Amino acid sequence: MDIYICGTRDRNRSLQGDHVVVRLSPPHEWMVCHNRVLDYLPKLTEDEFASLYAEKRLKPEDRLVVDAARRGRLGPVDAGDLEVEVASPRENSGDEGRGDPETMGREPAEKNKKANRRGSRGGRKHKKKTERDEAGSKVAGATPGSGAAPSVRPRGSATDAGFAPGDPATPALESAKDAESRGGEFGATALVSERDSVVQPGSFNRPATKPVPNPPHHPLVCTEMTNKVSHPIRTGRREEVRRSAKEAVPDSGLDVLDLLRLPCWKKLVQRTGKVVYIVQPVHTRMAAGHLKLMADKNPDTALFSPKDNRIPRMKIPMAECPGDFYRNEAKYSKTLFVALIVEWNDPGFAKGHDLFAFHACREECIFTIDPETARDLDDAVSCERAGNGLYEVGVHIADVSFFVPEDTPLDQEARNRATSVYMVQKVIPMLPRPLCENVCSLNPSEDRLALSVVWTVDADGNVRDERFGRSIIRSCVKLSYGHAQSIIDARDLRELDACTFPPVTGSHDLAEVYEKVKMLHGISQKLRARRFRNGALRLDQPKLSFTLDHGTGMPNGFFVYELKESNRLIEELMLLANMAAAHRIYRAFPHVAVLRNHVPPQENMLENLREVLAAYGIVIDTSSSTAIQTTLDAYAGKGEFNEARLAILVSLFAKPMQLAKYFCTGMKQDEAEFHHYALNVPMYTHFTSPIRRYPDVLVHRLLAASLGYTQRPTWDPYVVQRVAEHCNTRKEAAKRCSEMSSELFLAAYVRQCGPVYAKGMVLAVMDHSLDVLIYQLGIVKRVYLDSIIDARDLRELDACTFPPVTGSHDLAEVYERVKMLHGISQKLRARRFRNGALRLDQPKLSFTLDHGTGMPNGFFVYELKESNRLIEELMLLANMAAAHRIYRAFPHVAVLRNHVPPQENMLENLREVLAAYGIVIDTSSSTAIQTTLDAYAGKGEFNEARLAILVSLFAKPMQLAKYFCTGMKQDEAEFHHYALNVPMYTHFTSPIRRYPDVLVHRLLAASLGYTQRPTWDPYVVQRVAEHCNTRKEAAKRCSEMSSELFLAAYVRQCGPVYAKGMVLAVMDHSLDVLIYQLGIVKRVYLDKLDLKKFHYQRLDGIPELLLSWEKQQGDGEEKGEEVESVTIFTLLDVVLASVPGDPYKFVAIVPPPQDRPGLSCRVASETPGMSLTSESIVRNDSFF
Repeated sequence: MDIYICGTRDRNRSLQGDHVVVRLSPPHEWMVCHNRVLDYLPKLTEDEFASLYAEKRLKPEDRLVVDAARRGRLGPVDAGDLEVEVASPRENSGDEGRGDPETMGREPAEKNKKANRRGSRGGRKHKKKTERDEAGSKVAGATPGSGAAPSVRPRGSATDAGFAPGDPATPALESAKDAESRGGEFGATALVSERDSVVQPGSFNRPATKPVPNPPHHPLVCTEMTNKVSHPIRTGRREEVRRSAKEAVPDSGLDVLDLLRLPCWKKLVQRTGKVVYIVQPVHTRMAAGHLKLMADKNPDTALFSPKDNRIPRMKIPMAECPGDFYRNEAKYSKTLFVALIVEWNDPGFAKGHDLFAFHACREECIFTIDPETARDLDDAVSCERAGNGLYEVGVHIADVSFFVPEDTPLDQEARNRATSVYMVQKVIPMLPRPLCENVCSLNPSEDRLALSVVWTVDADGNVRDERFGRSIIRSCVKLSYGHAQSIIDARDLRELDACTFPPVTGSHDLAEVYEKVKMLHGISQKLRARRFRNGALRLDQPKLSFTLDHGTGMPNGFFVYELKESNRLIEELMLLANMAAAHRIYRAFPHVAVLRNHVPPQENMLENLREVLAAYGIVIDTSSSTAIQTTLDAYAGKGEFNEARLAILVSLFAKPMQLAKYFCTGMKQDEAEFHHYALNVPMYTHFTSPIRRYPDVLVHRLLAASLGYTQRPTWDPYVVQRVAEHCNTRKEAAKRCSEMSSELFLAAYVRQCGPVYAKGMVLAVMDHSLDVLIYQLGIVKRVYLDSIIDARDLRELDACTFPPVTGSHDLAEVYERVKMLHGISQKLRARRFRNGALRLDQPKLSFTLDHGTGMPNGFFVYELKESNRLIEELMLLANMAAAHRIYRAFPHVAVLRNHVPPQENMLENLREVLAAYGIVIDTSSSTAIQTTLDAYAGKGEFNEARLAILVSLFAKPMQLAKYFCTGMKQDEAEFHHYALNVPMYTHFTSPIRRYPDVLVHRLLAASLGYTQRPTWDPYVVQRVAEHCNTRKEAAKRCSEMSSELFLAAYVRQCGPVYAKGMVLAVMDHSLDVLIYQLGIVKRVYLDKLDLKKFHYQRLDGIPELLLSWEKQQGDGEEKGEEVESVTIFTLLDVVLASVPGDPYKFVAIVPPPQDRPGLSCRVASETPGMSLTSESIVRNDSFF
């Protein structure tokens, strides 16, 4: 079995000799061998012929020709160099309606005579050729003077140079001439089995061995690529004979599926395939050949044509060519070069039949005008004189929809992103970079697909005609706005410095581009003037741009981006294209068109603005966008004050303006809702930036469907509206992100380079502050004036350290709200403790982890601040309110949380123990306990430690609060919460992390009528509550063990931790020490200490330990002994050290007295790397 591989593209980078995997094409894509069909038709039996043409409705003349072929009365005849089809006069004369037989025979005969005369003039060589031609005529059985019309080369034949043109190794489109000249040399044969024969490329001779009948269709076969090039003259002769045969019998009426019904279909059909994988590349990818310039004189690349026509042509970077090659190509015309294929990209554009629907505009002078750093070039422009004072103005937009099929993963990702995000230091593209920066980008000297709109415009900017269509363009130059502005400003071409412009490629030059830009500028000015006469409004505000350090990426300068006339030129053409696209898609698809409207500003805000400005003598008219623009024009002027005042007015008018939004026309009731307020046009859309905006892609798809390139969309208007709203949200987020990026980089610049001095104008005056517009930068900042503490705190806030405040709010408003909430929370807290609440706060450790290993490299005690208290009070209030609400609504299934009083016997023991140390406590109620704690609170190390001891001691007899179902309690008194001293309480404020809160939410929703009333069983609810209690206790213990484990890991990795402790309990061989700053209780075993001896005793019921330490003496003196008395409430220095052999534990050790001076508790600060006071633990690098 032979597999025909059609051209370099189907070869998929493989060359002869490579071992490859080939995917067999489906049968309907195989090709008909027309010459073999011609040979086989006369041999058909009546039944085979009837079955073959049973479903074919042939024309009468075609059926007669087929019948004649079956009787062997048709055949090819050579007449000199001209191939003609001849038929018997008898057949012609009997064929009514075919014309005069004499006329049909005479014309070819005359041509034959002329051909013979031409041959006779050629001498002996031509004479032999004529004799051979005559002999061929005799074999065909033709008579002189008979003939048929000259053949026309058919399309679709396997022998019609039907091989795909050889693609260059890098993407480029071949000319038709090159493709035709090289097409027949790239047929390849795939070897499949020993029983199958190998057929030369370009030929379809009968196999030497008998083929396997009806072989199965294998989608993938592994084979070796082979190329065999036939003799060019013989190959050409065969091509001509086959063309004659094809035209003699109209077997094009037979397709592959028809022929597959015949027993010997393998002789009539050629299988096709494509290389899908190169198993082993054998070819060296090197070739010898000649260099020449590209057809468009591209200065960046040269074209390499190999001598071996089985190797594709290559693009060679001009830097790799001889230095003078571009200027003196003829010098190297006979020089052989050796080239190596180092990169073989897929074509970045459509091929073959994909291009039939595109209008070729490669030779037109089309160019782009974009920012200098732009890499996603999605629009190009052109202008030609059309005579009679008319111009052909074109806007060509990258045809992104061709490369982004609908509902593909690529389309879904683009829809999700909806827009590219432009930040100072980078761009986050909507589409993959190979698409937006290469395949779709309208780069110069590259063929690109575009969706073009061309207008016929007169000198006054009036549109006479409008045409949309797909096109293939080749931009001749990429101009920046600066380049275009230089052309606009120049009075003559001679004023331009050609060295500062990029090279103009193709058959165009800078003079032609200069002329086109001048024409476009004149037309755009007329368009702009008419647009503002029709009531358009523009509120331009300054935009900052930054220069970045190439090494660090930090800003080292900034400037205000200036809008030039070249920007206005492109803007006007894009606006015109967008409006034209809006009308086109709405006419074609009135229910699913994607448009963009802009609703009028908020009237109440405009009225307030009128009143404020009237007080300063500025009269404004806000009745329409036209009136607002007239007002702005009236107050425009030169001079610093006028510029600042105009900037103030623009800023003030911008506030009541609402954002323009995308929408689906099928979701609006009236066309009046399509209106765009700022542009003052009936309808508008976005069409010109499909690389960076998803709505533009939707508009492109609608345009392509309206032009007949694709099927009509079957979109649901509701779905289109949701996509439009998603795009609105993403566009607003991208805009905010861009603004925040500028603010961040400006802050970084100020921090790094020092203060920036600028002029400002007061925008608003408040009692303690004023807003200033720095009009040259377009920034509004609030300046705080008063000296009270609160205002000073606000003034000291660094806005860059705060997350962004979104919507219509700002940091000042948030500041004010936080202050109000803080005042309210303080009142709530004071009343709660007056009512008998109890709080036993204990320290909680937090750790800083190494990002690489996940191990702790620091820790700190989490500090409860006033902000924590603020939220705590509000949450407590919400929980109590929720408890009362759900109990009133569902008294039998409400989920509450109670806290029973502490164990009385443990409290009694505690009273007795503390009384022995002179500490009198009242444990009659939670209020009494809190009063006791407040009485012993105070400043100083001892008082802080003693209070920590008391809190720890009081916590022991306390029982855990628990969830319960109200239906399982007999009395409401059982709902009481001891610590809070409230009649009922629940958890409502953390449903994300606590399941009981979810149950409470469900009960609240039902009580408010949002859901049905619950039909819960109280017994089931109680079991769920008990399960939650168990899991909560386990989670609490797990969290505590996690902290202990990480503290042990820290001590093991970073060394001992020195801390202050107070003795909590004294035993005969040990003592418990509360490291009060860390909230840790550790047992110290005396036999592990460096003691000479120790003694335990009880005096008046108070336990006491006498620790004997070895006392260090001076040189030559005997070592003495130092005795230390330790009892409860004794302060000690403690060292936390790791346990050898056990990485998960640490112990507490009391060092000898002589090692204690200077020791202090060291804690990692909450801000890693910052060293705090001796009462904090710092990073391990401060330990020793």
